[in-house]
Amino acid sequence: MKKLIATILLSTLSFASLPEGQFSNLNASYETPMGSATADYLNIDGFGTYHNPELSVENKDGLLVFGFEGKEFEIDLSLFAVRDADYINVQDMNFSNSKRGIDLSFYNLNASSEGYSTDIFKGSAECKRQRTYTDPSDDLIMNCLNTSEVSVSSFSFISESSSFESLIGEKSFETSQITLDNIQMTINRGYVYGSFSSNLSFGMSISFSGNIDYQKDNEMIVVEVEDVRAGFFSIRAKLFTELEANAPDNFLVAEPYIYIDLRK
Repeated sequence: MKKLIATILLSTLSFASLPEGQFSNLNASYETPMGSATADYLNIDGFGTYHNPELSVENKDGLLVFGFEGKEFEIDLSLFAVRDADYINVQDMNFSNSKRGIDLSFYNLNASSEGYSTDIFKGSAECKRQRTYTDPSDDLIMNCLNTSEVSVSSFSFISESSSFESLIGEKSFETSQITLDNIQMTINRGYVYGSFSSNLSFGMSISFSGNIDYQKDNEMIVVEVEDVRAGFFSIRAKLFTELEANAPDNFLVAEPYIYIDLRK
């Protein structure tokens, strides 16, 4: 499995459907083929309202399916690199999808399988709702691409089959581990900008900015990357070179554009 910094960041823009309603302090533990979960409170449209339910958990290619008394609801965590994970743990996840907006946060999420592991600490995403769309996927995508905030305290990804190179200057090294710290990303009316630091940048802060658009007819998100900088130095070309070699199947990369196919 190959992942790169831009893949991780841009994957947060590949939204999928989320249920309507809310839950608080959801904790889940999954080991192939089945897991279990608990929550302090759960109120999901079409599912019901419960206090302290005990649920079953299945991982269907990154789609976590929670079951209780013959009913199910789904949370898509595929963007967090858990598609083929044999082990998944979620700590203190909170979620709300209401007229005000869409909020998702968690204290810790880690997953692993043969050859790789990922660990994410203190993640959150907040999307303000400008209007309500009939189609649930359109509702999520259009609102989150208009106004949203994403933050992650730390992200670590280790792969035994991949190596990643430095993004800074002439300093050259290869490693099987990517770490990202202090990820911050804002989308405001289709303009996206943010920053993070990484072991691939030797701790130096990297800033990025660009434009993002949703092509509904093609089910495609198009990102035009305007700038990627480490300090005063542009590293956009170097980042695109790495991304072209490591992008997942649903990414098409042609500098300065990245096309994300939501059908795959």
